[in-house]
Order: sequence, then C-alpha cells, then structure tokens
Amino acid sequence: MKYLSGIILAFLMSSCTTQQMNSNNQTIEGKWELSSINGEEINSEKLLTLTLGENNQLYGYFGCNQVNGTYTINGNSMSTSQLSSTRMMCDEQAMAYERTVLNALENKQSMQRDENEMKLNTGDTQLTFNRIGNTAVVGRYWKLLELDGEKVTFAENQEKEQFMIFKTGDKVYGFTGCNYFNGSFELEGDNEISFDQNMATTMMACQDIDESKYLQVFKNAETYKVSNNKLYLYNQGNTLAVFEDVLF
Repeated sequence: MKYLSGIILAFLMSSCTTQQMNSNNQTIEGKWELSSINGEEINSEKLLTLTLGENNQLYGYFGCNQVNGTYTINGNSMSTSQLSSTRMMCDEQAMAYERTVLNALENKQSMQRDENEMKLNTGDTQLTFNRIGNTAVVGRYWKLLELDGEKVTFAENQEKEQFMIFKTGDKVYGFTGCNYFNGSFELEGDNEISFDQNMATTMMACQDIDESKYLQVFKNAETYKVSNNKLYLYNQGNTLAVFEDVLF
C-alpha cells in the first residue's frame, strides 16, 4: 500500500510540474518592454520591445530595425533561431542597444520570470523585460496630431514632433515641442485615465513654441479611446487631444 501511495504521489507531483511548465509557456506569450541591460536602465526616446507570439514566432524592436524569428522554451532556458532584421542605420546609441540585444538573443539564454518580469541571461549579458499589459495604449509611440480640435504644426524652431510614450510601471514620457517631460499615469475601468498633475520637465526656453496647451491636457484628461491607430483624450466628452500610433 505504501509503495502504491508513493507511485500515486510521484505521479501527481509530475503532473503538477508539467501543468505548471505548460502554464508558464502559455503566459510568456505577449509583448515585453526592455527595461534594462546589465542593470542599467534603457535611455531611449523609442520603446524597445520583444513580442513572443503564437506558434513560437518572435518579433522585436531594439532601437533601430524590425527583427523577427522564432523562439523555443525548454524548462528555464530560451533559444532563438532564424533571426532576421531590416537594414536601417540609426544613431550610435540605438545601434549599440540593438547589437547588444541581438548578440544576446543569438545565444541560449537562461530565463527567470514571473507574470510581469522576465530576465534573460547569457552570462555576459542580462536583459530585463517587463510585460506590457494594456497593449492598446501602453508600449506605443503616440505622435500628437490635434489639440483642442486644431491640427498641430511644426514651429519654426521646433526640433522634432510632439509625442508621448506610455511605459510599463505606469510611466509616461514625451516631448512638448520644446521640453521633454516625464511622470506617471493610471488607467481604470474601461476608459478612465489620469496623469501626474505635476509633470517633471526639462527647462529649455524656446522661441515661438507654446507648450502650455499640450501640458494642460495631462491635467484635464479624464477618459480615453483608441480607434483606428489613434488615441483620443477627453474631458467631459470634449476632445482634448488626438494622437497617432507610429510604428518603427
């Protein structure tokens, strides 16, 4: 009887382990934000992401080029194959990020993860990713198109487009046309949104650029909608701003 009980117990433990492994393999699918390399936080205007899709398909953007390939999970390790990418040239920092990530992915990686964080370690390089939850909003580069019903145009001295990025950890980052800003945001219910009421900004003085109207959006926004690759921010049903999702 004791022998039989031991067999049953071993079977149950094996079954639970298998189910847990299968569950982990399922939950790894999704979009992940690269948050740090070897413990150093990513410093990029664009979001570096890894998407692990169905049928072991892999997609990524690590600073410059679109990357695709396949991946395999075996216990606590991950390996990739058939990696290919576009052939764009970008600034030095973006290319450095991309080279580091691709070199790591080309080797077998040990993996540590829970539901919201994944670490891939090759020995020389550790990549830390955070799961992107609400992928309709978070993990996207939003270019500003309209403010208070008026189309946004470049000022004469404006260096780049106005944008914002929702990052994991409820962080928001962007550019007003003159200064960079960062703060926090919160999504609640089906369409409620709120922002840090005192965004931290750089302190540049720019001629002919009025950034106050853009920054006021974050104080007033109450709800949002995503439709046809556009993000709408509202206050009491009135449209405050319209953004467009830009793919790199």
